[in-house]
Amino acid sequence: MATGDVYEINYHDCSYSIDMGLKTCGCGMWQLNGIPCNHAACVITAKKQKVDDYVSDYYTTIRWRKTYECSIKHVEGMKLWPMLNRLPVLPPPNRLGNRGRPSTYARWKSANKSSSSSSKTKLSRERRVMTCSNCREEGHTKPKCSKPSVQPEPKCPRGRPKNDQL
Repeated sequence: MATGDVYEINYHDCSYSIDMGLKTCGCGMWQLNGIPCNHAACVITAKKQKVDDYVSDYYTTIRWRKTYECSIKHVEGMKLWPMLNRLPVLPPPNRLGNRGRPSTYARWKSANKSSSSSSKTKLSRERRVMTCSNCREEGHTKPKCSKPSVQPEPKCPRGRPKNDQL
């Protein structure tokens, strides 16, 4: 649908209004970039015109040459800069430790250190004994276990027994 230089485009169940005189589109990309969006390009090609004629002047080589025709003055060395009465720029702080999530050993170690405050509801980790779920030995866990995996003991069925089991 067109009214003067204003057109309406339906694209993927969404309608956009394009004003060819103001070079605007409802999506806002034409105003933002200065290059016609696909909605505006659809209208331009339907009018049998070139899309390049509607691109902003800022993308032309004439404008580029005009931008860089003046020479850029060099900057003097830092020793010649004026001294200001401000605090100096501080370097970034030194990091203690490595980046990322700590290893399981480091987490267990830190949990033992921080458990010095006595809690009445939780048992601290320093009094717990780690047992392997694979070999049932103390002192290590299943990922660090070197023994082959053991089949777990069969569990008793839970709940009330059925009539045919009596």
